Formats: sequence, structure tokens, C-alpha cells
Amino acid sequence: MTKQQFIQYLRDQADYIKQMANDIENGVEPQYWTVDLPIPEYEQEREMQTAAREFNWKYDKEIEAESA
Repeated sequence: MTKQQFIQYLRDQADYIKQMANDIENGVEPQYWTVDLPIPEYEQEREMQTAAREFNWKYDKEIEAESA
């Protein structure tokens, strides 16, 4: 993700939060009281680590099967 894309992402999140605040002020009950602000780089890192662990586990199982 480029710097400009990340800036736009943050602006979009800010717009969402502002809209939620306006809805609450106007008596509209939000569906969720918490706001999830995922940071794409950390999510991507976590997904890559999970995929690597799964790959290593499958590879280890293949090696064990070949050795047996």
C-alpha cells in the first residue's frame, strides 16, 4: 500500500466515524458501538505469517509421510 493509499484509507475511516457520530446525535442507533480500524499492513503481515505456518505444517507432514 502506498503512502497516498494509506492516507485515503485513513480519510475514509474518519468519514465513517463522523457519519456514525452524526447518526448517534440524530437518534439513529448504530448497529455496532465499536469501530474497527484495521491497519492493512498489519493484517497482511498476519495473513502472510499464518499462510507460512500452514505451508510449513503441510510440508512437514509430507516429509513425515515420505519417511515412513
